[in-house]
Amino acid sequence: MVDLAAECRVAVGAQPARAVSGSDGGPGGPRTKQVAQRGHRERRGGEGRTREDAAPRGPPLEQAGRAALSADAARLDEVRAAFERVLEFDAEIWEAHFGLGLVARQTDAFVAAAGSFRRALDLAPEQPDVMHELGVALLSSGAKDDALGLLDRAAALRPGQAAYIADAGFAHLRAGDLDAARERLRIASTLDAEDPLTRAYLAELERVEAASGKAN
Repeated sequence: MVDLAAECRVAVGAQPARAVSGSDGGPGGPRTKQVAQRGHRERRGGEGRTREDAAPRGPPLEQAGRAALSADAARLDEVRAAFERVLEFDAEIWEAHFGLGLVARQTDAFVAAAGSFRRALDLAPEQPDVMHELGVALLSSGAKDDALGLLDRAAALRPGQAAYIADAGFAHLRAGDLDAARERLRIASTLDAEDPLTRAYLAELERVEAASGKAN
């Protein structure tokens, strides 16, 4: 059996990527990248397993996933190669496809990230973290209509996770559904009033509402 601990052993001490400031909400713009760079700081591991006989999950892949979010550019090739070696052993390990998506996201390769996340979702169709990351990748590449349903489903499966609810709210904001955006952002703010991205999304919502009011 492949030694996943050896294949996925990477440095995980770096700080996770932080949100970018700015008001550009277009595909790939700073505001959209805030969603993409949130990371999975509240993510839980080990859910949505689809094969009992697959290679062992747990710490090695979980650490590699965190590394995909925290590694600097010089280490991303190493992390990517680790996931690819895992998939050579078993192409149906959803966590490895998920990890490849995270690596692609780190370089703003959102189309490639979406492809990896979509494959992971095919293998683990009820996994909320995969739904969320696929939704984020689609939103960041401009496919906001496709992103909406995924982000709403992920938020519904994680009702206590403010980050997921806020990201769904931001997707509705990008789609122009201000009422749905405000409702989701209100809930997220109630759960975590100090989250900087939720506060940034609320500020953007207020800006859009003010601009809409002036236009009318």
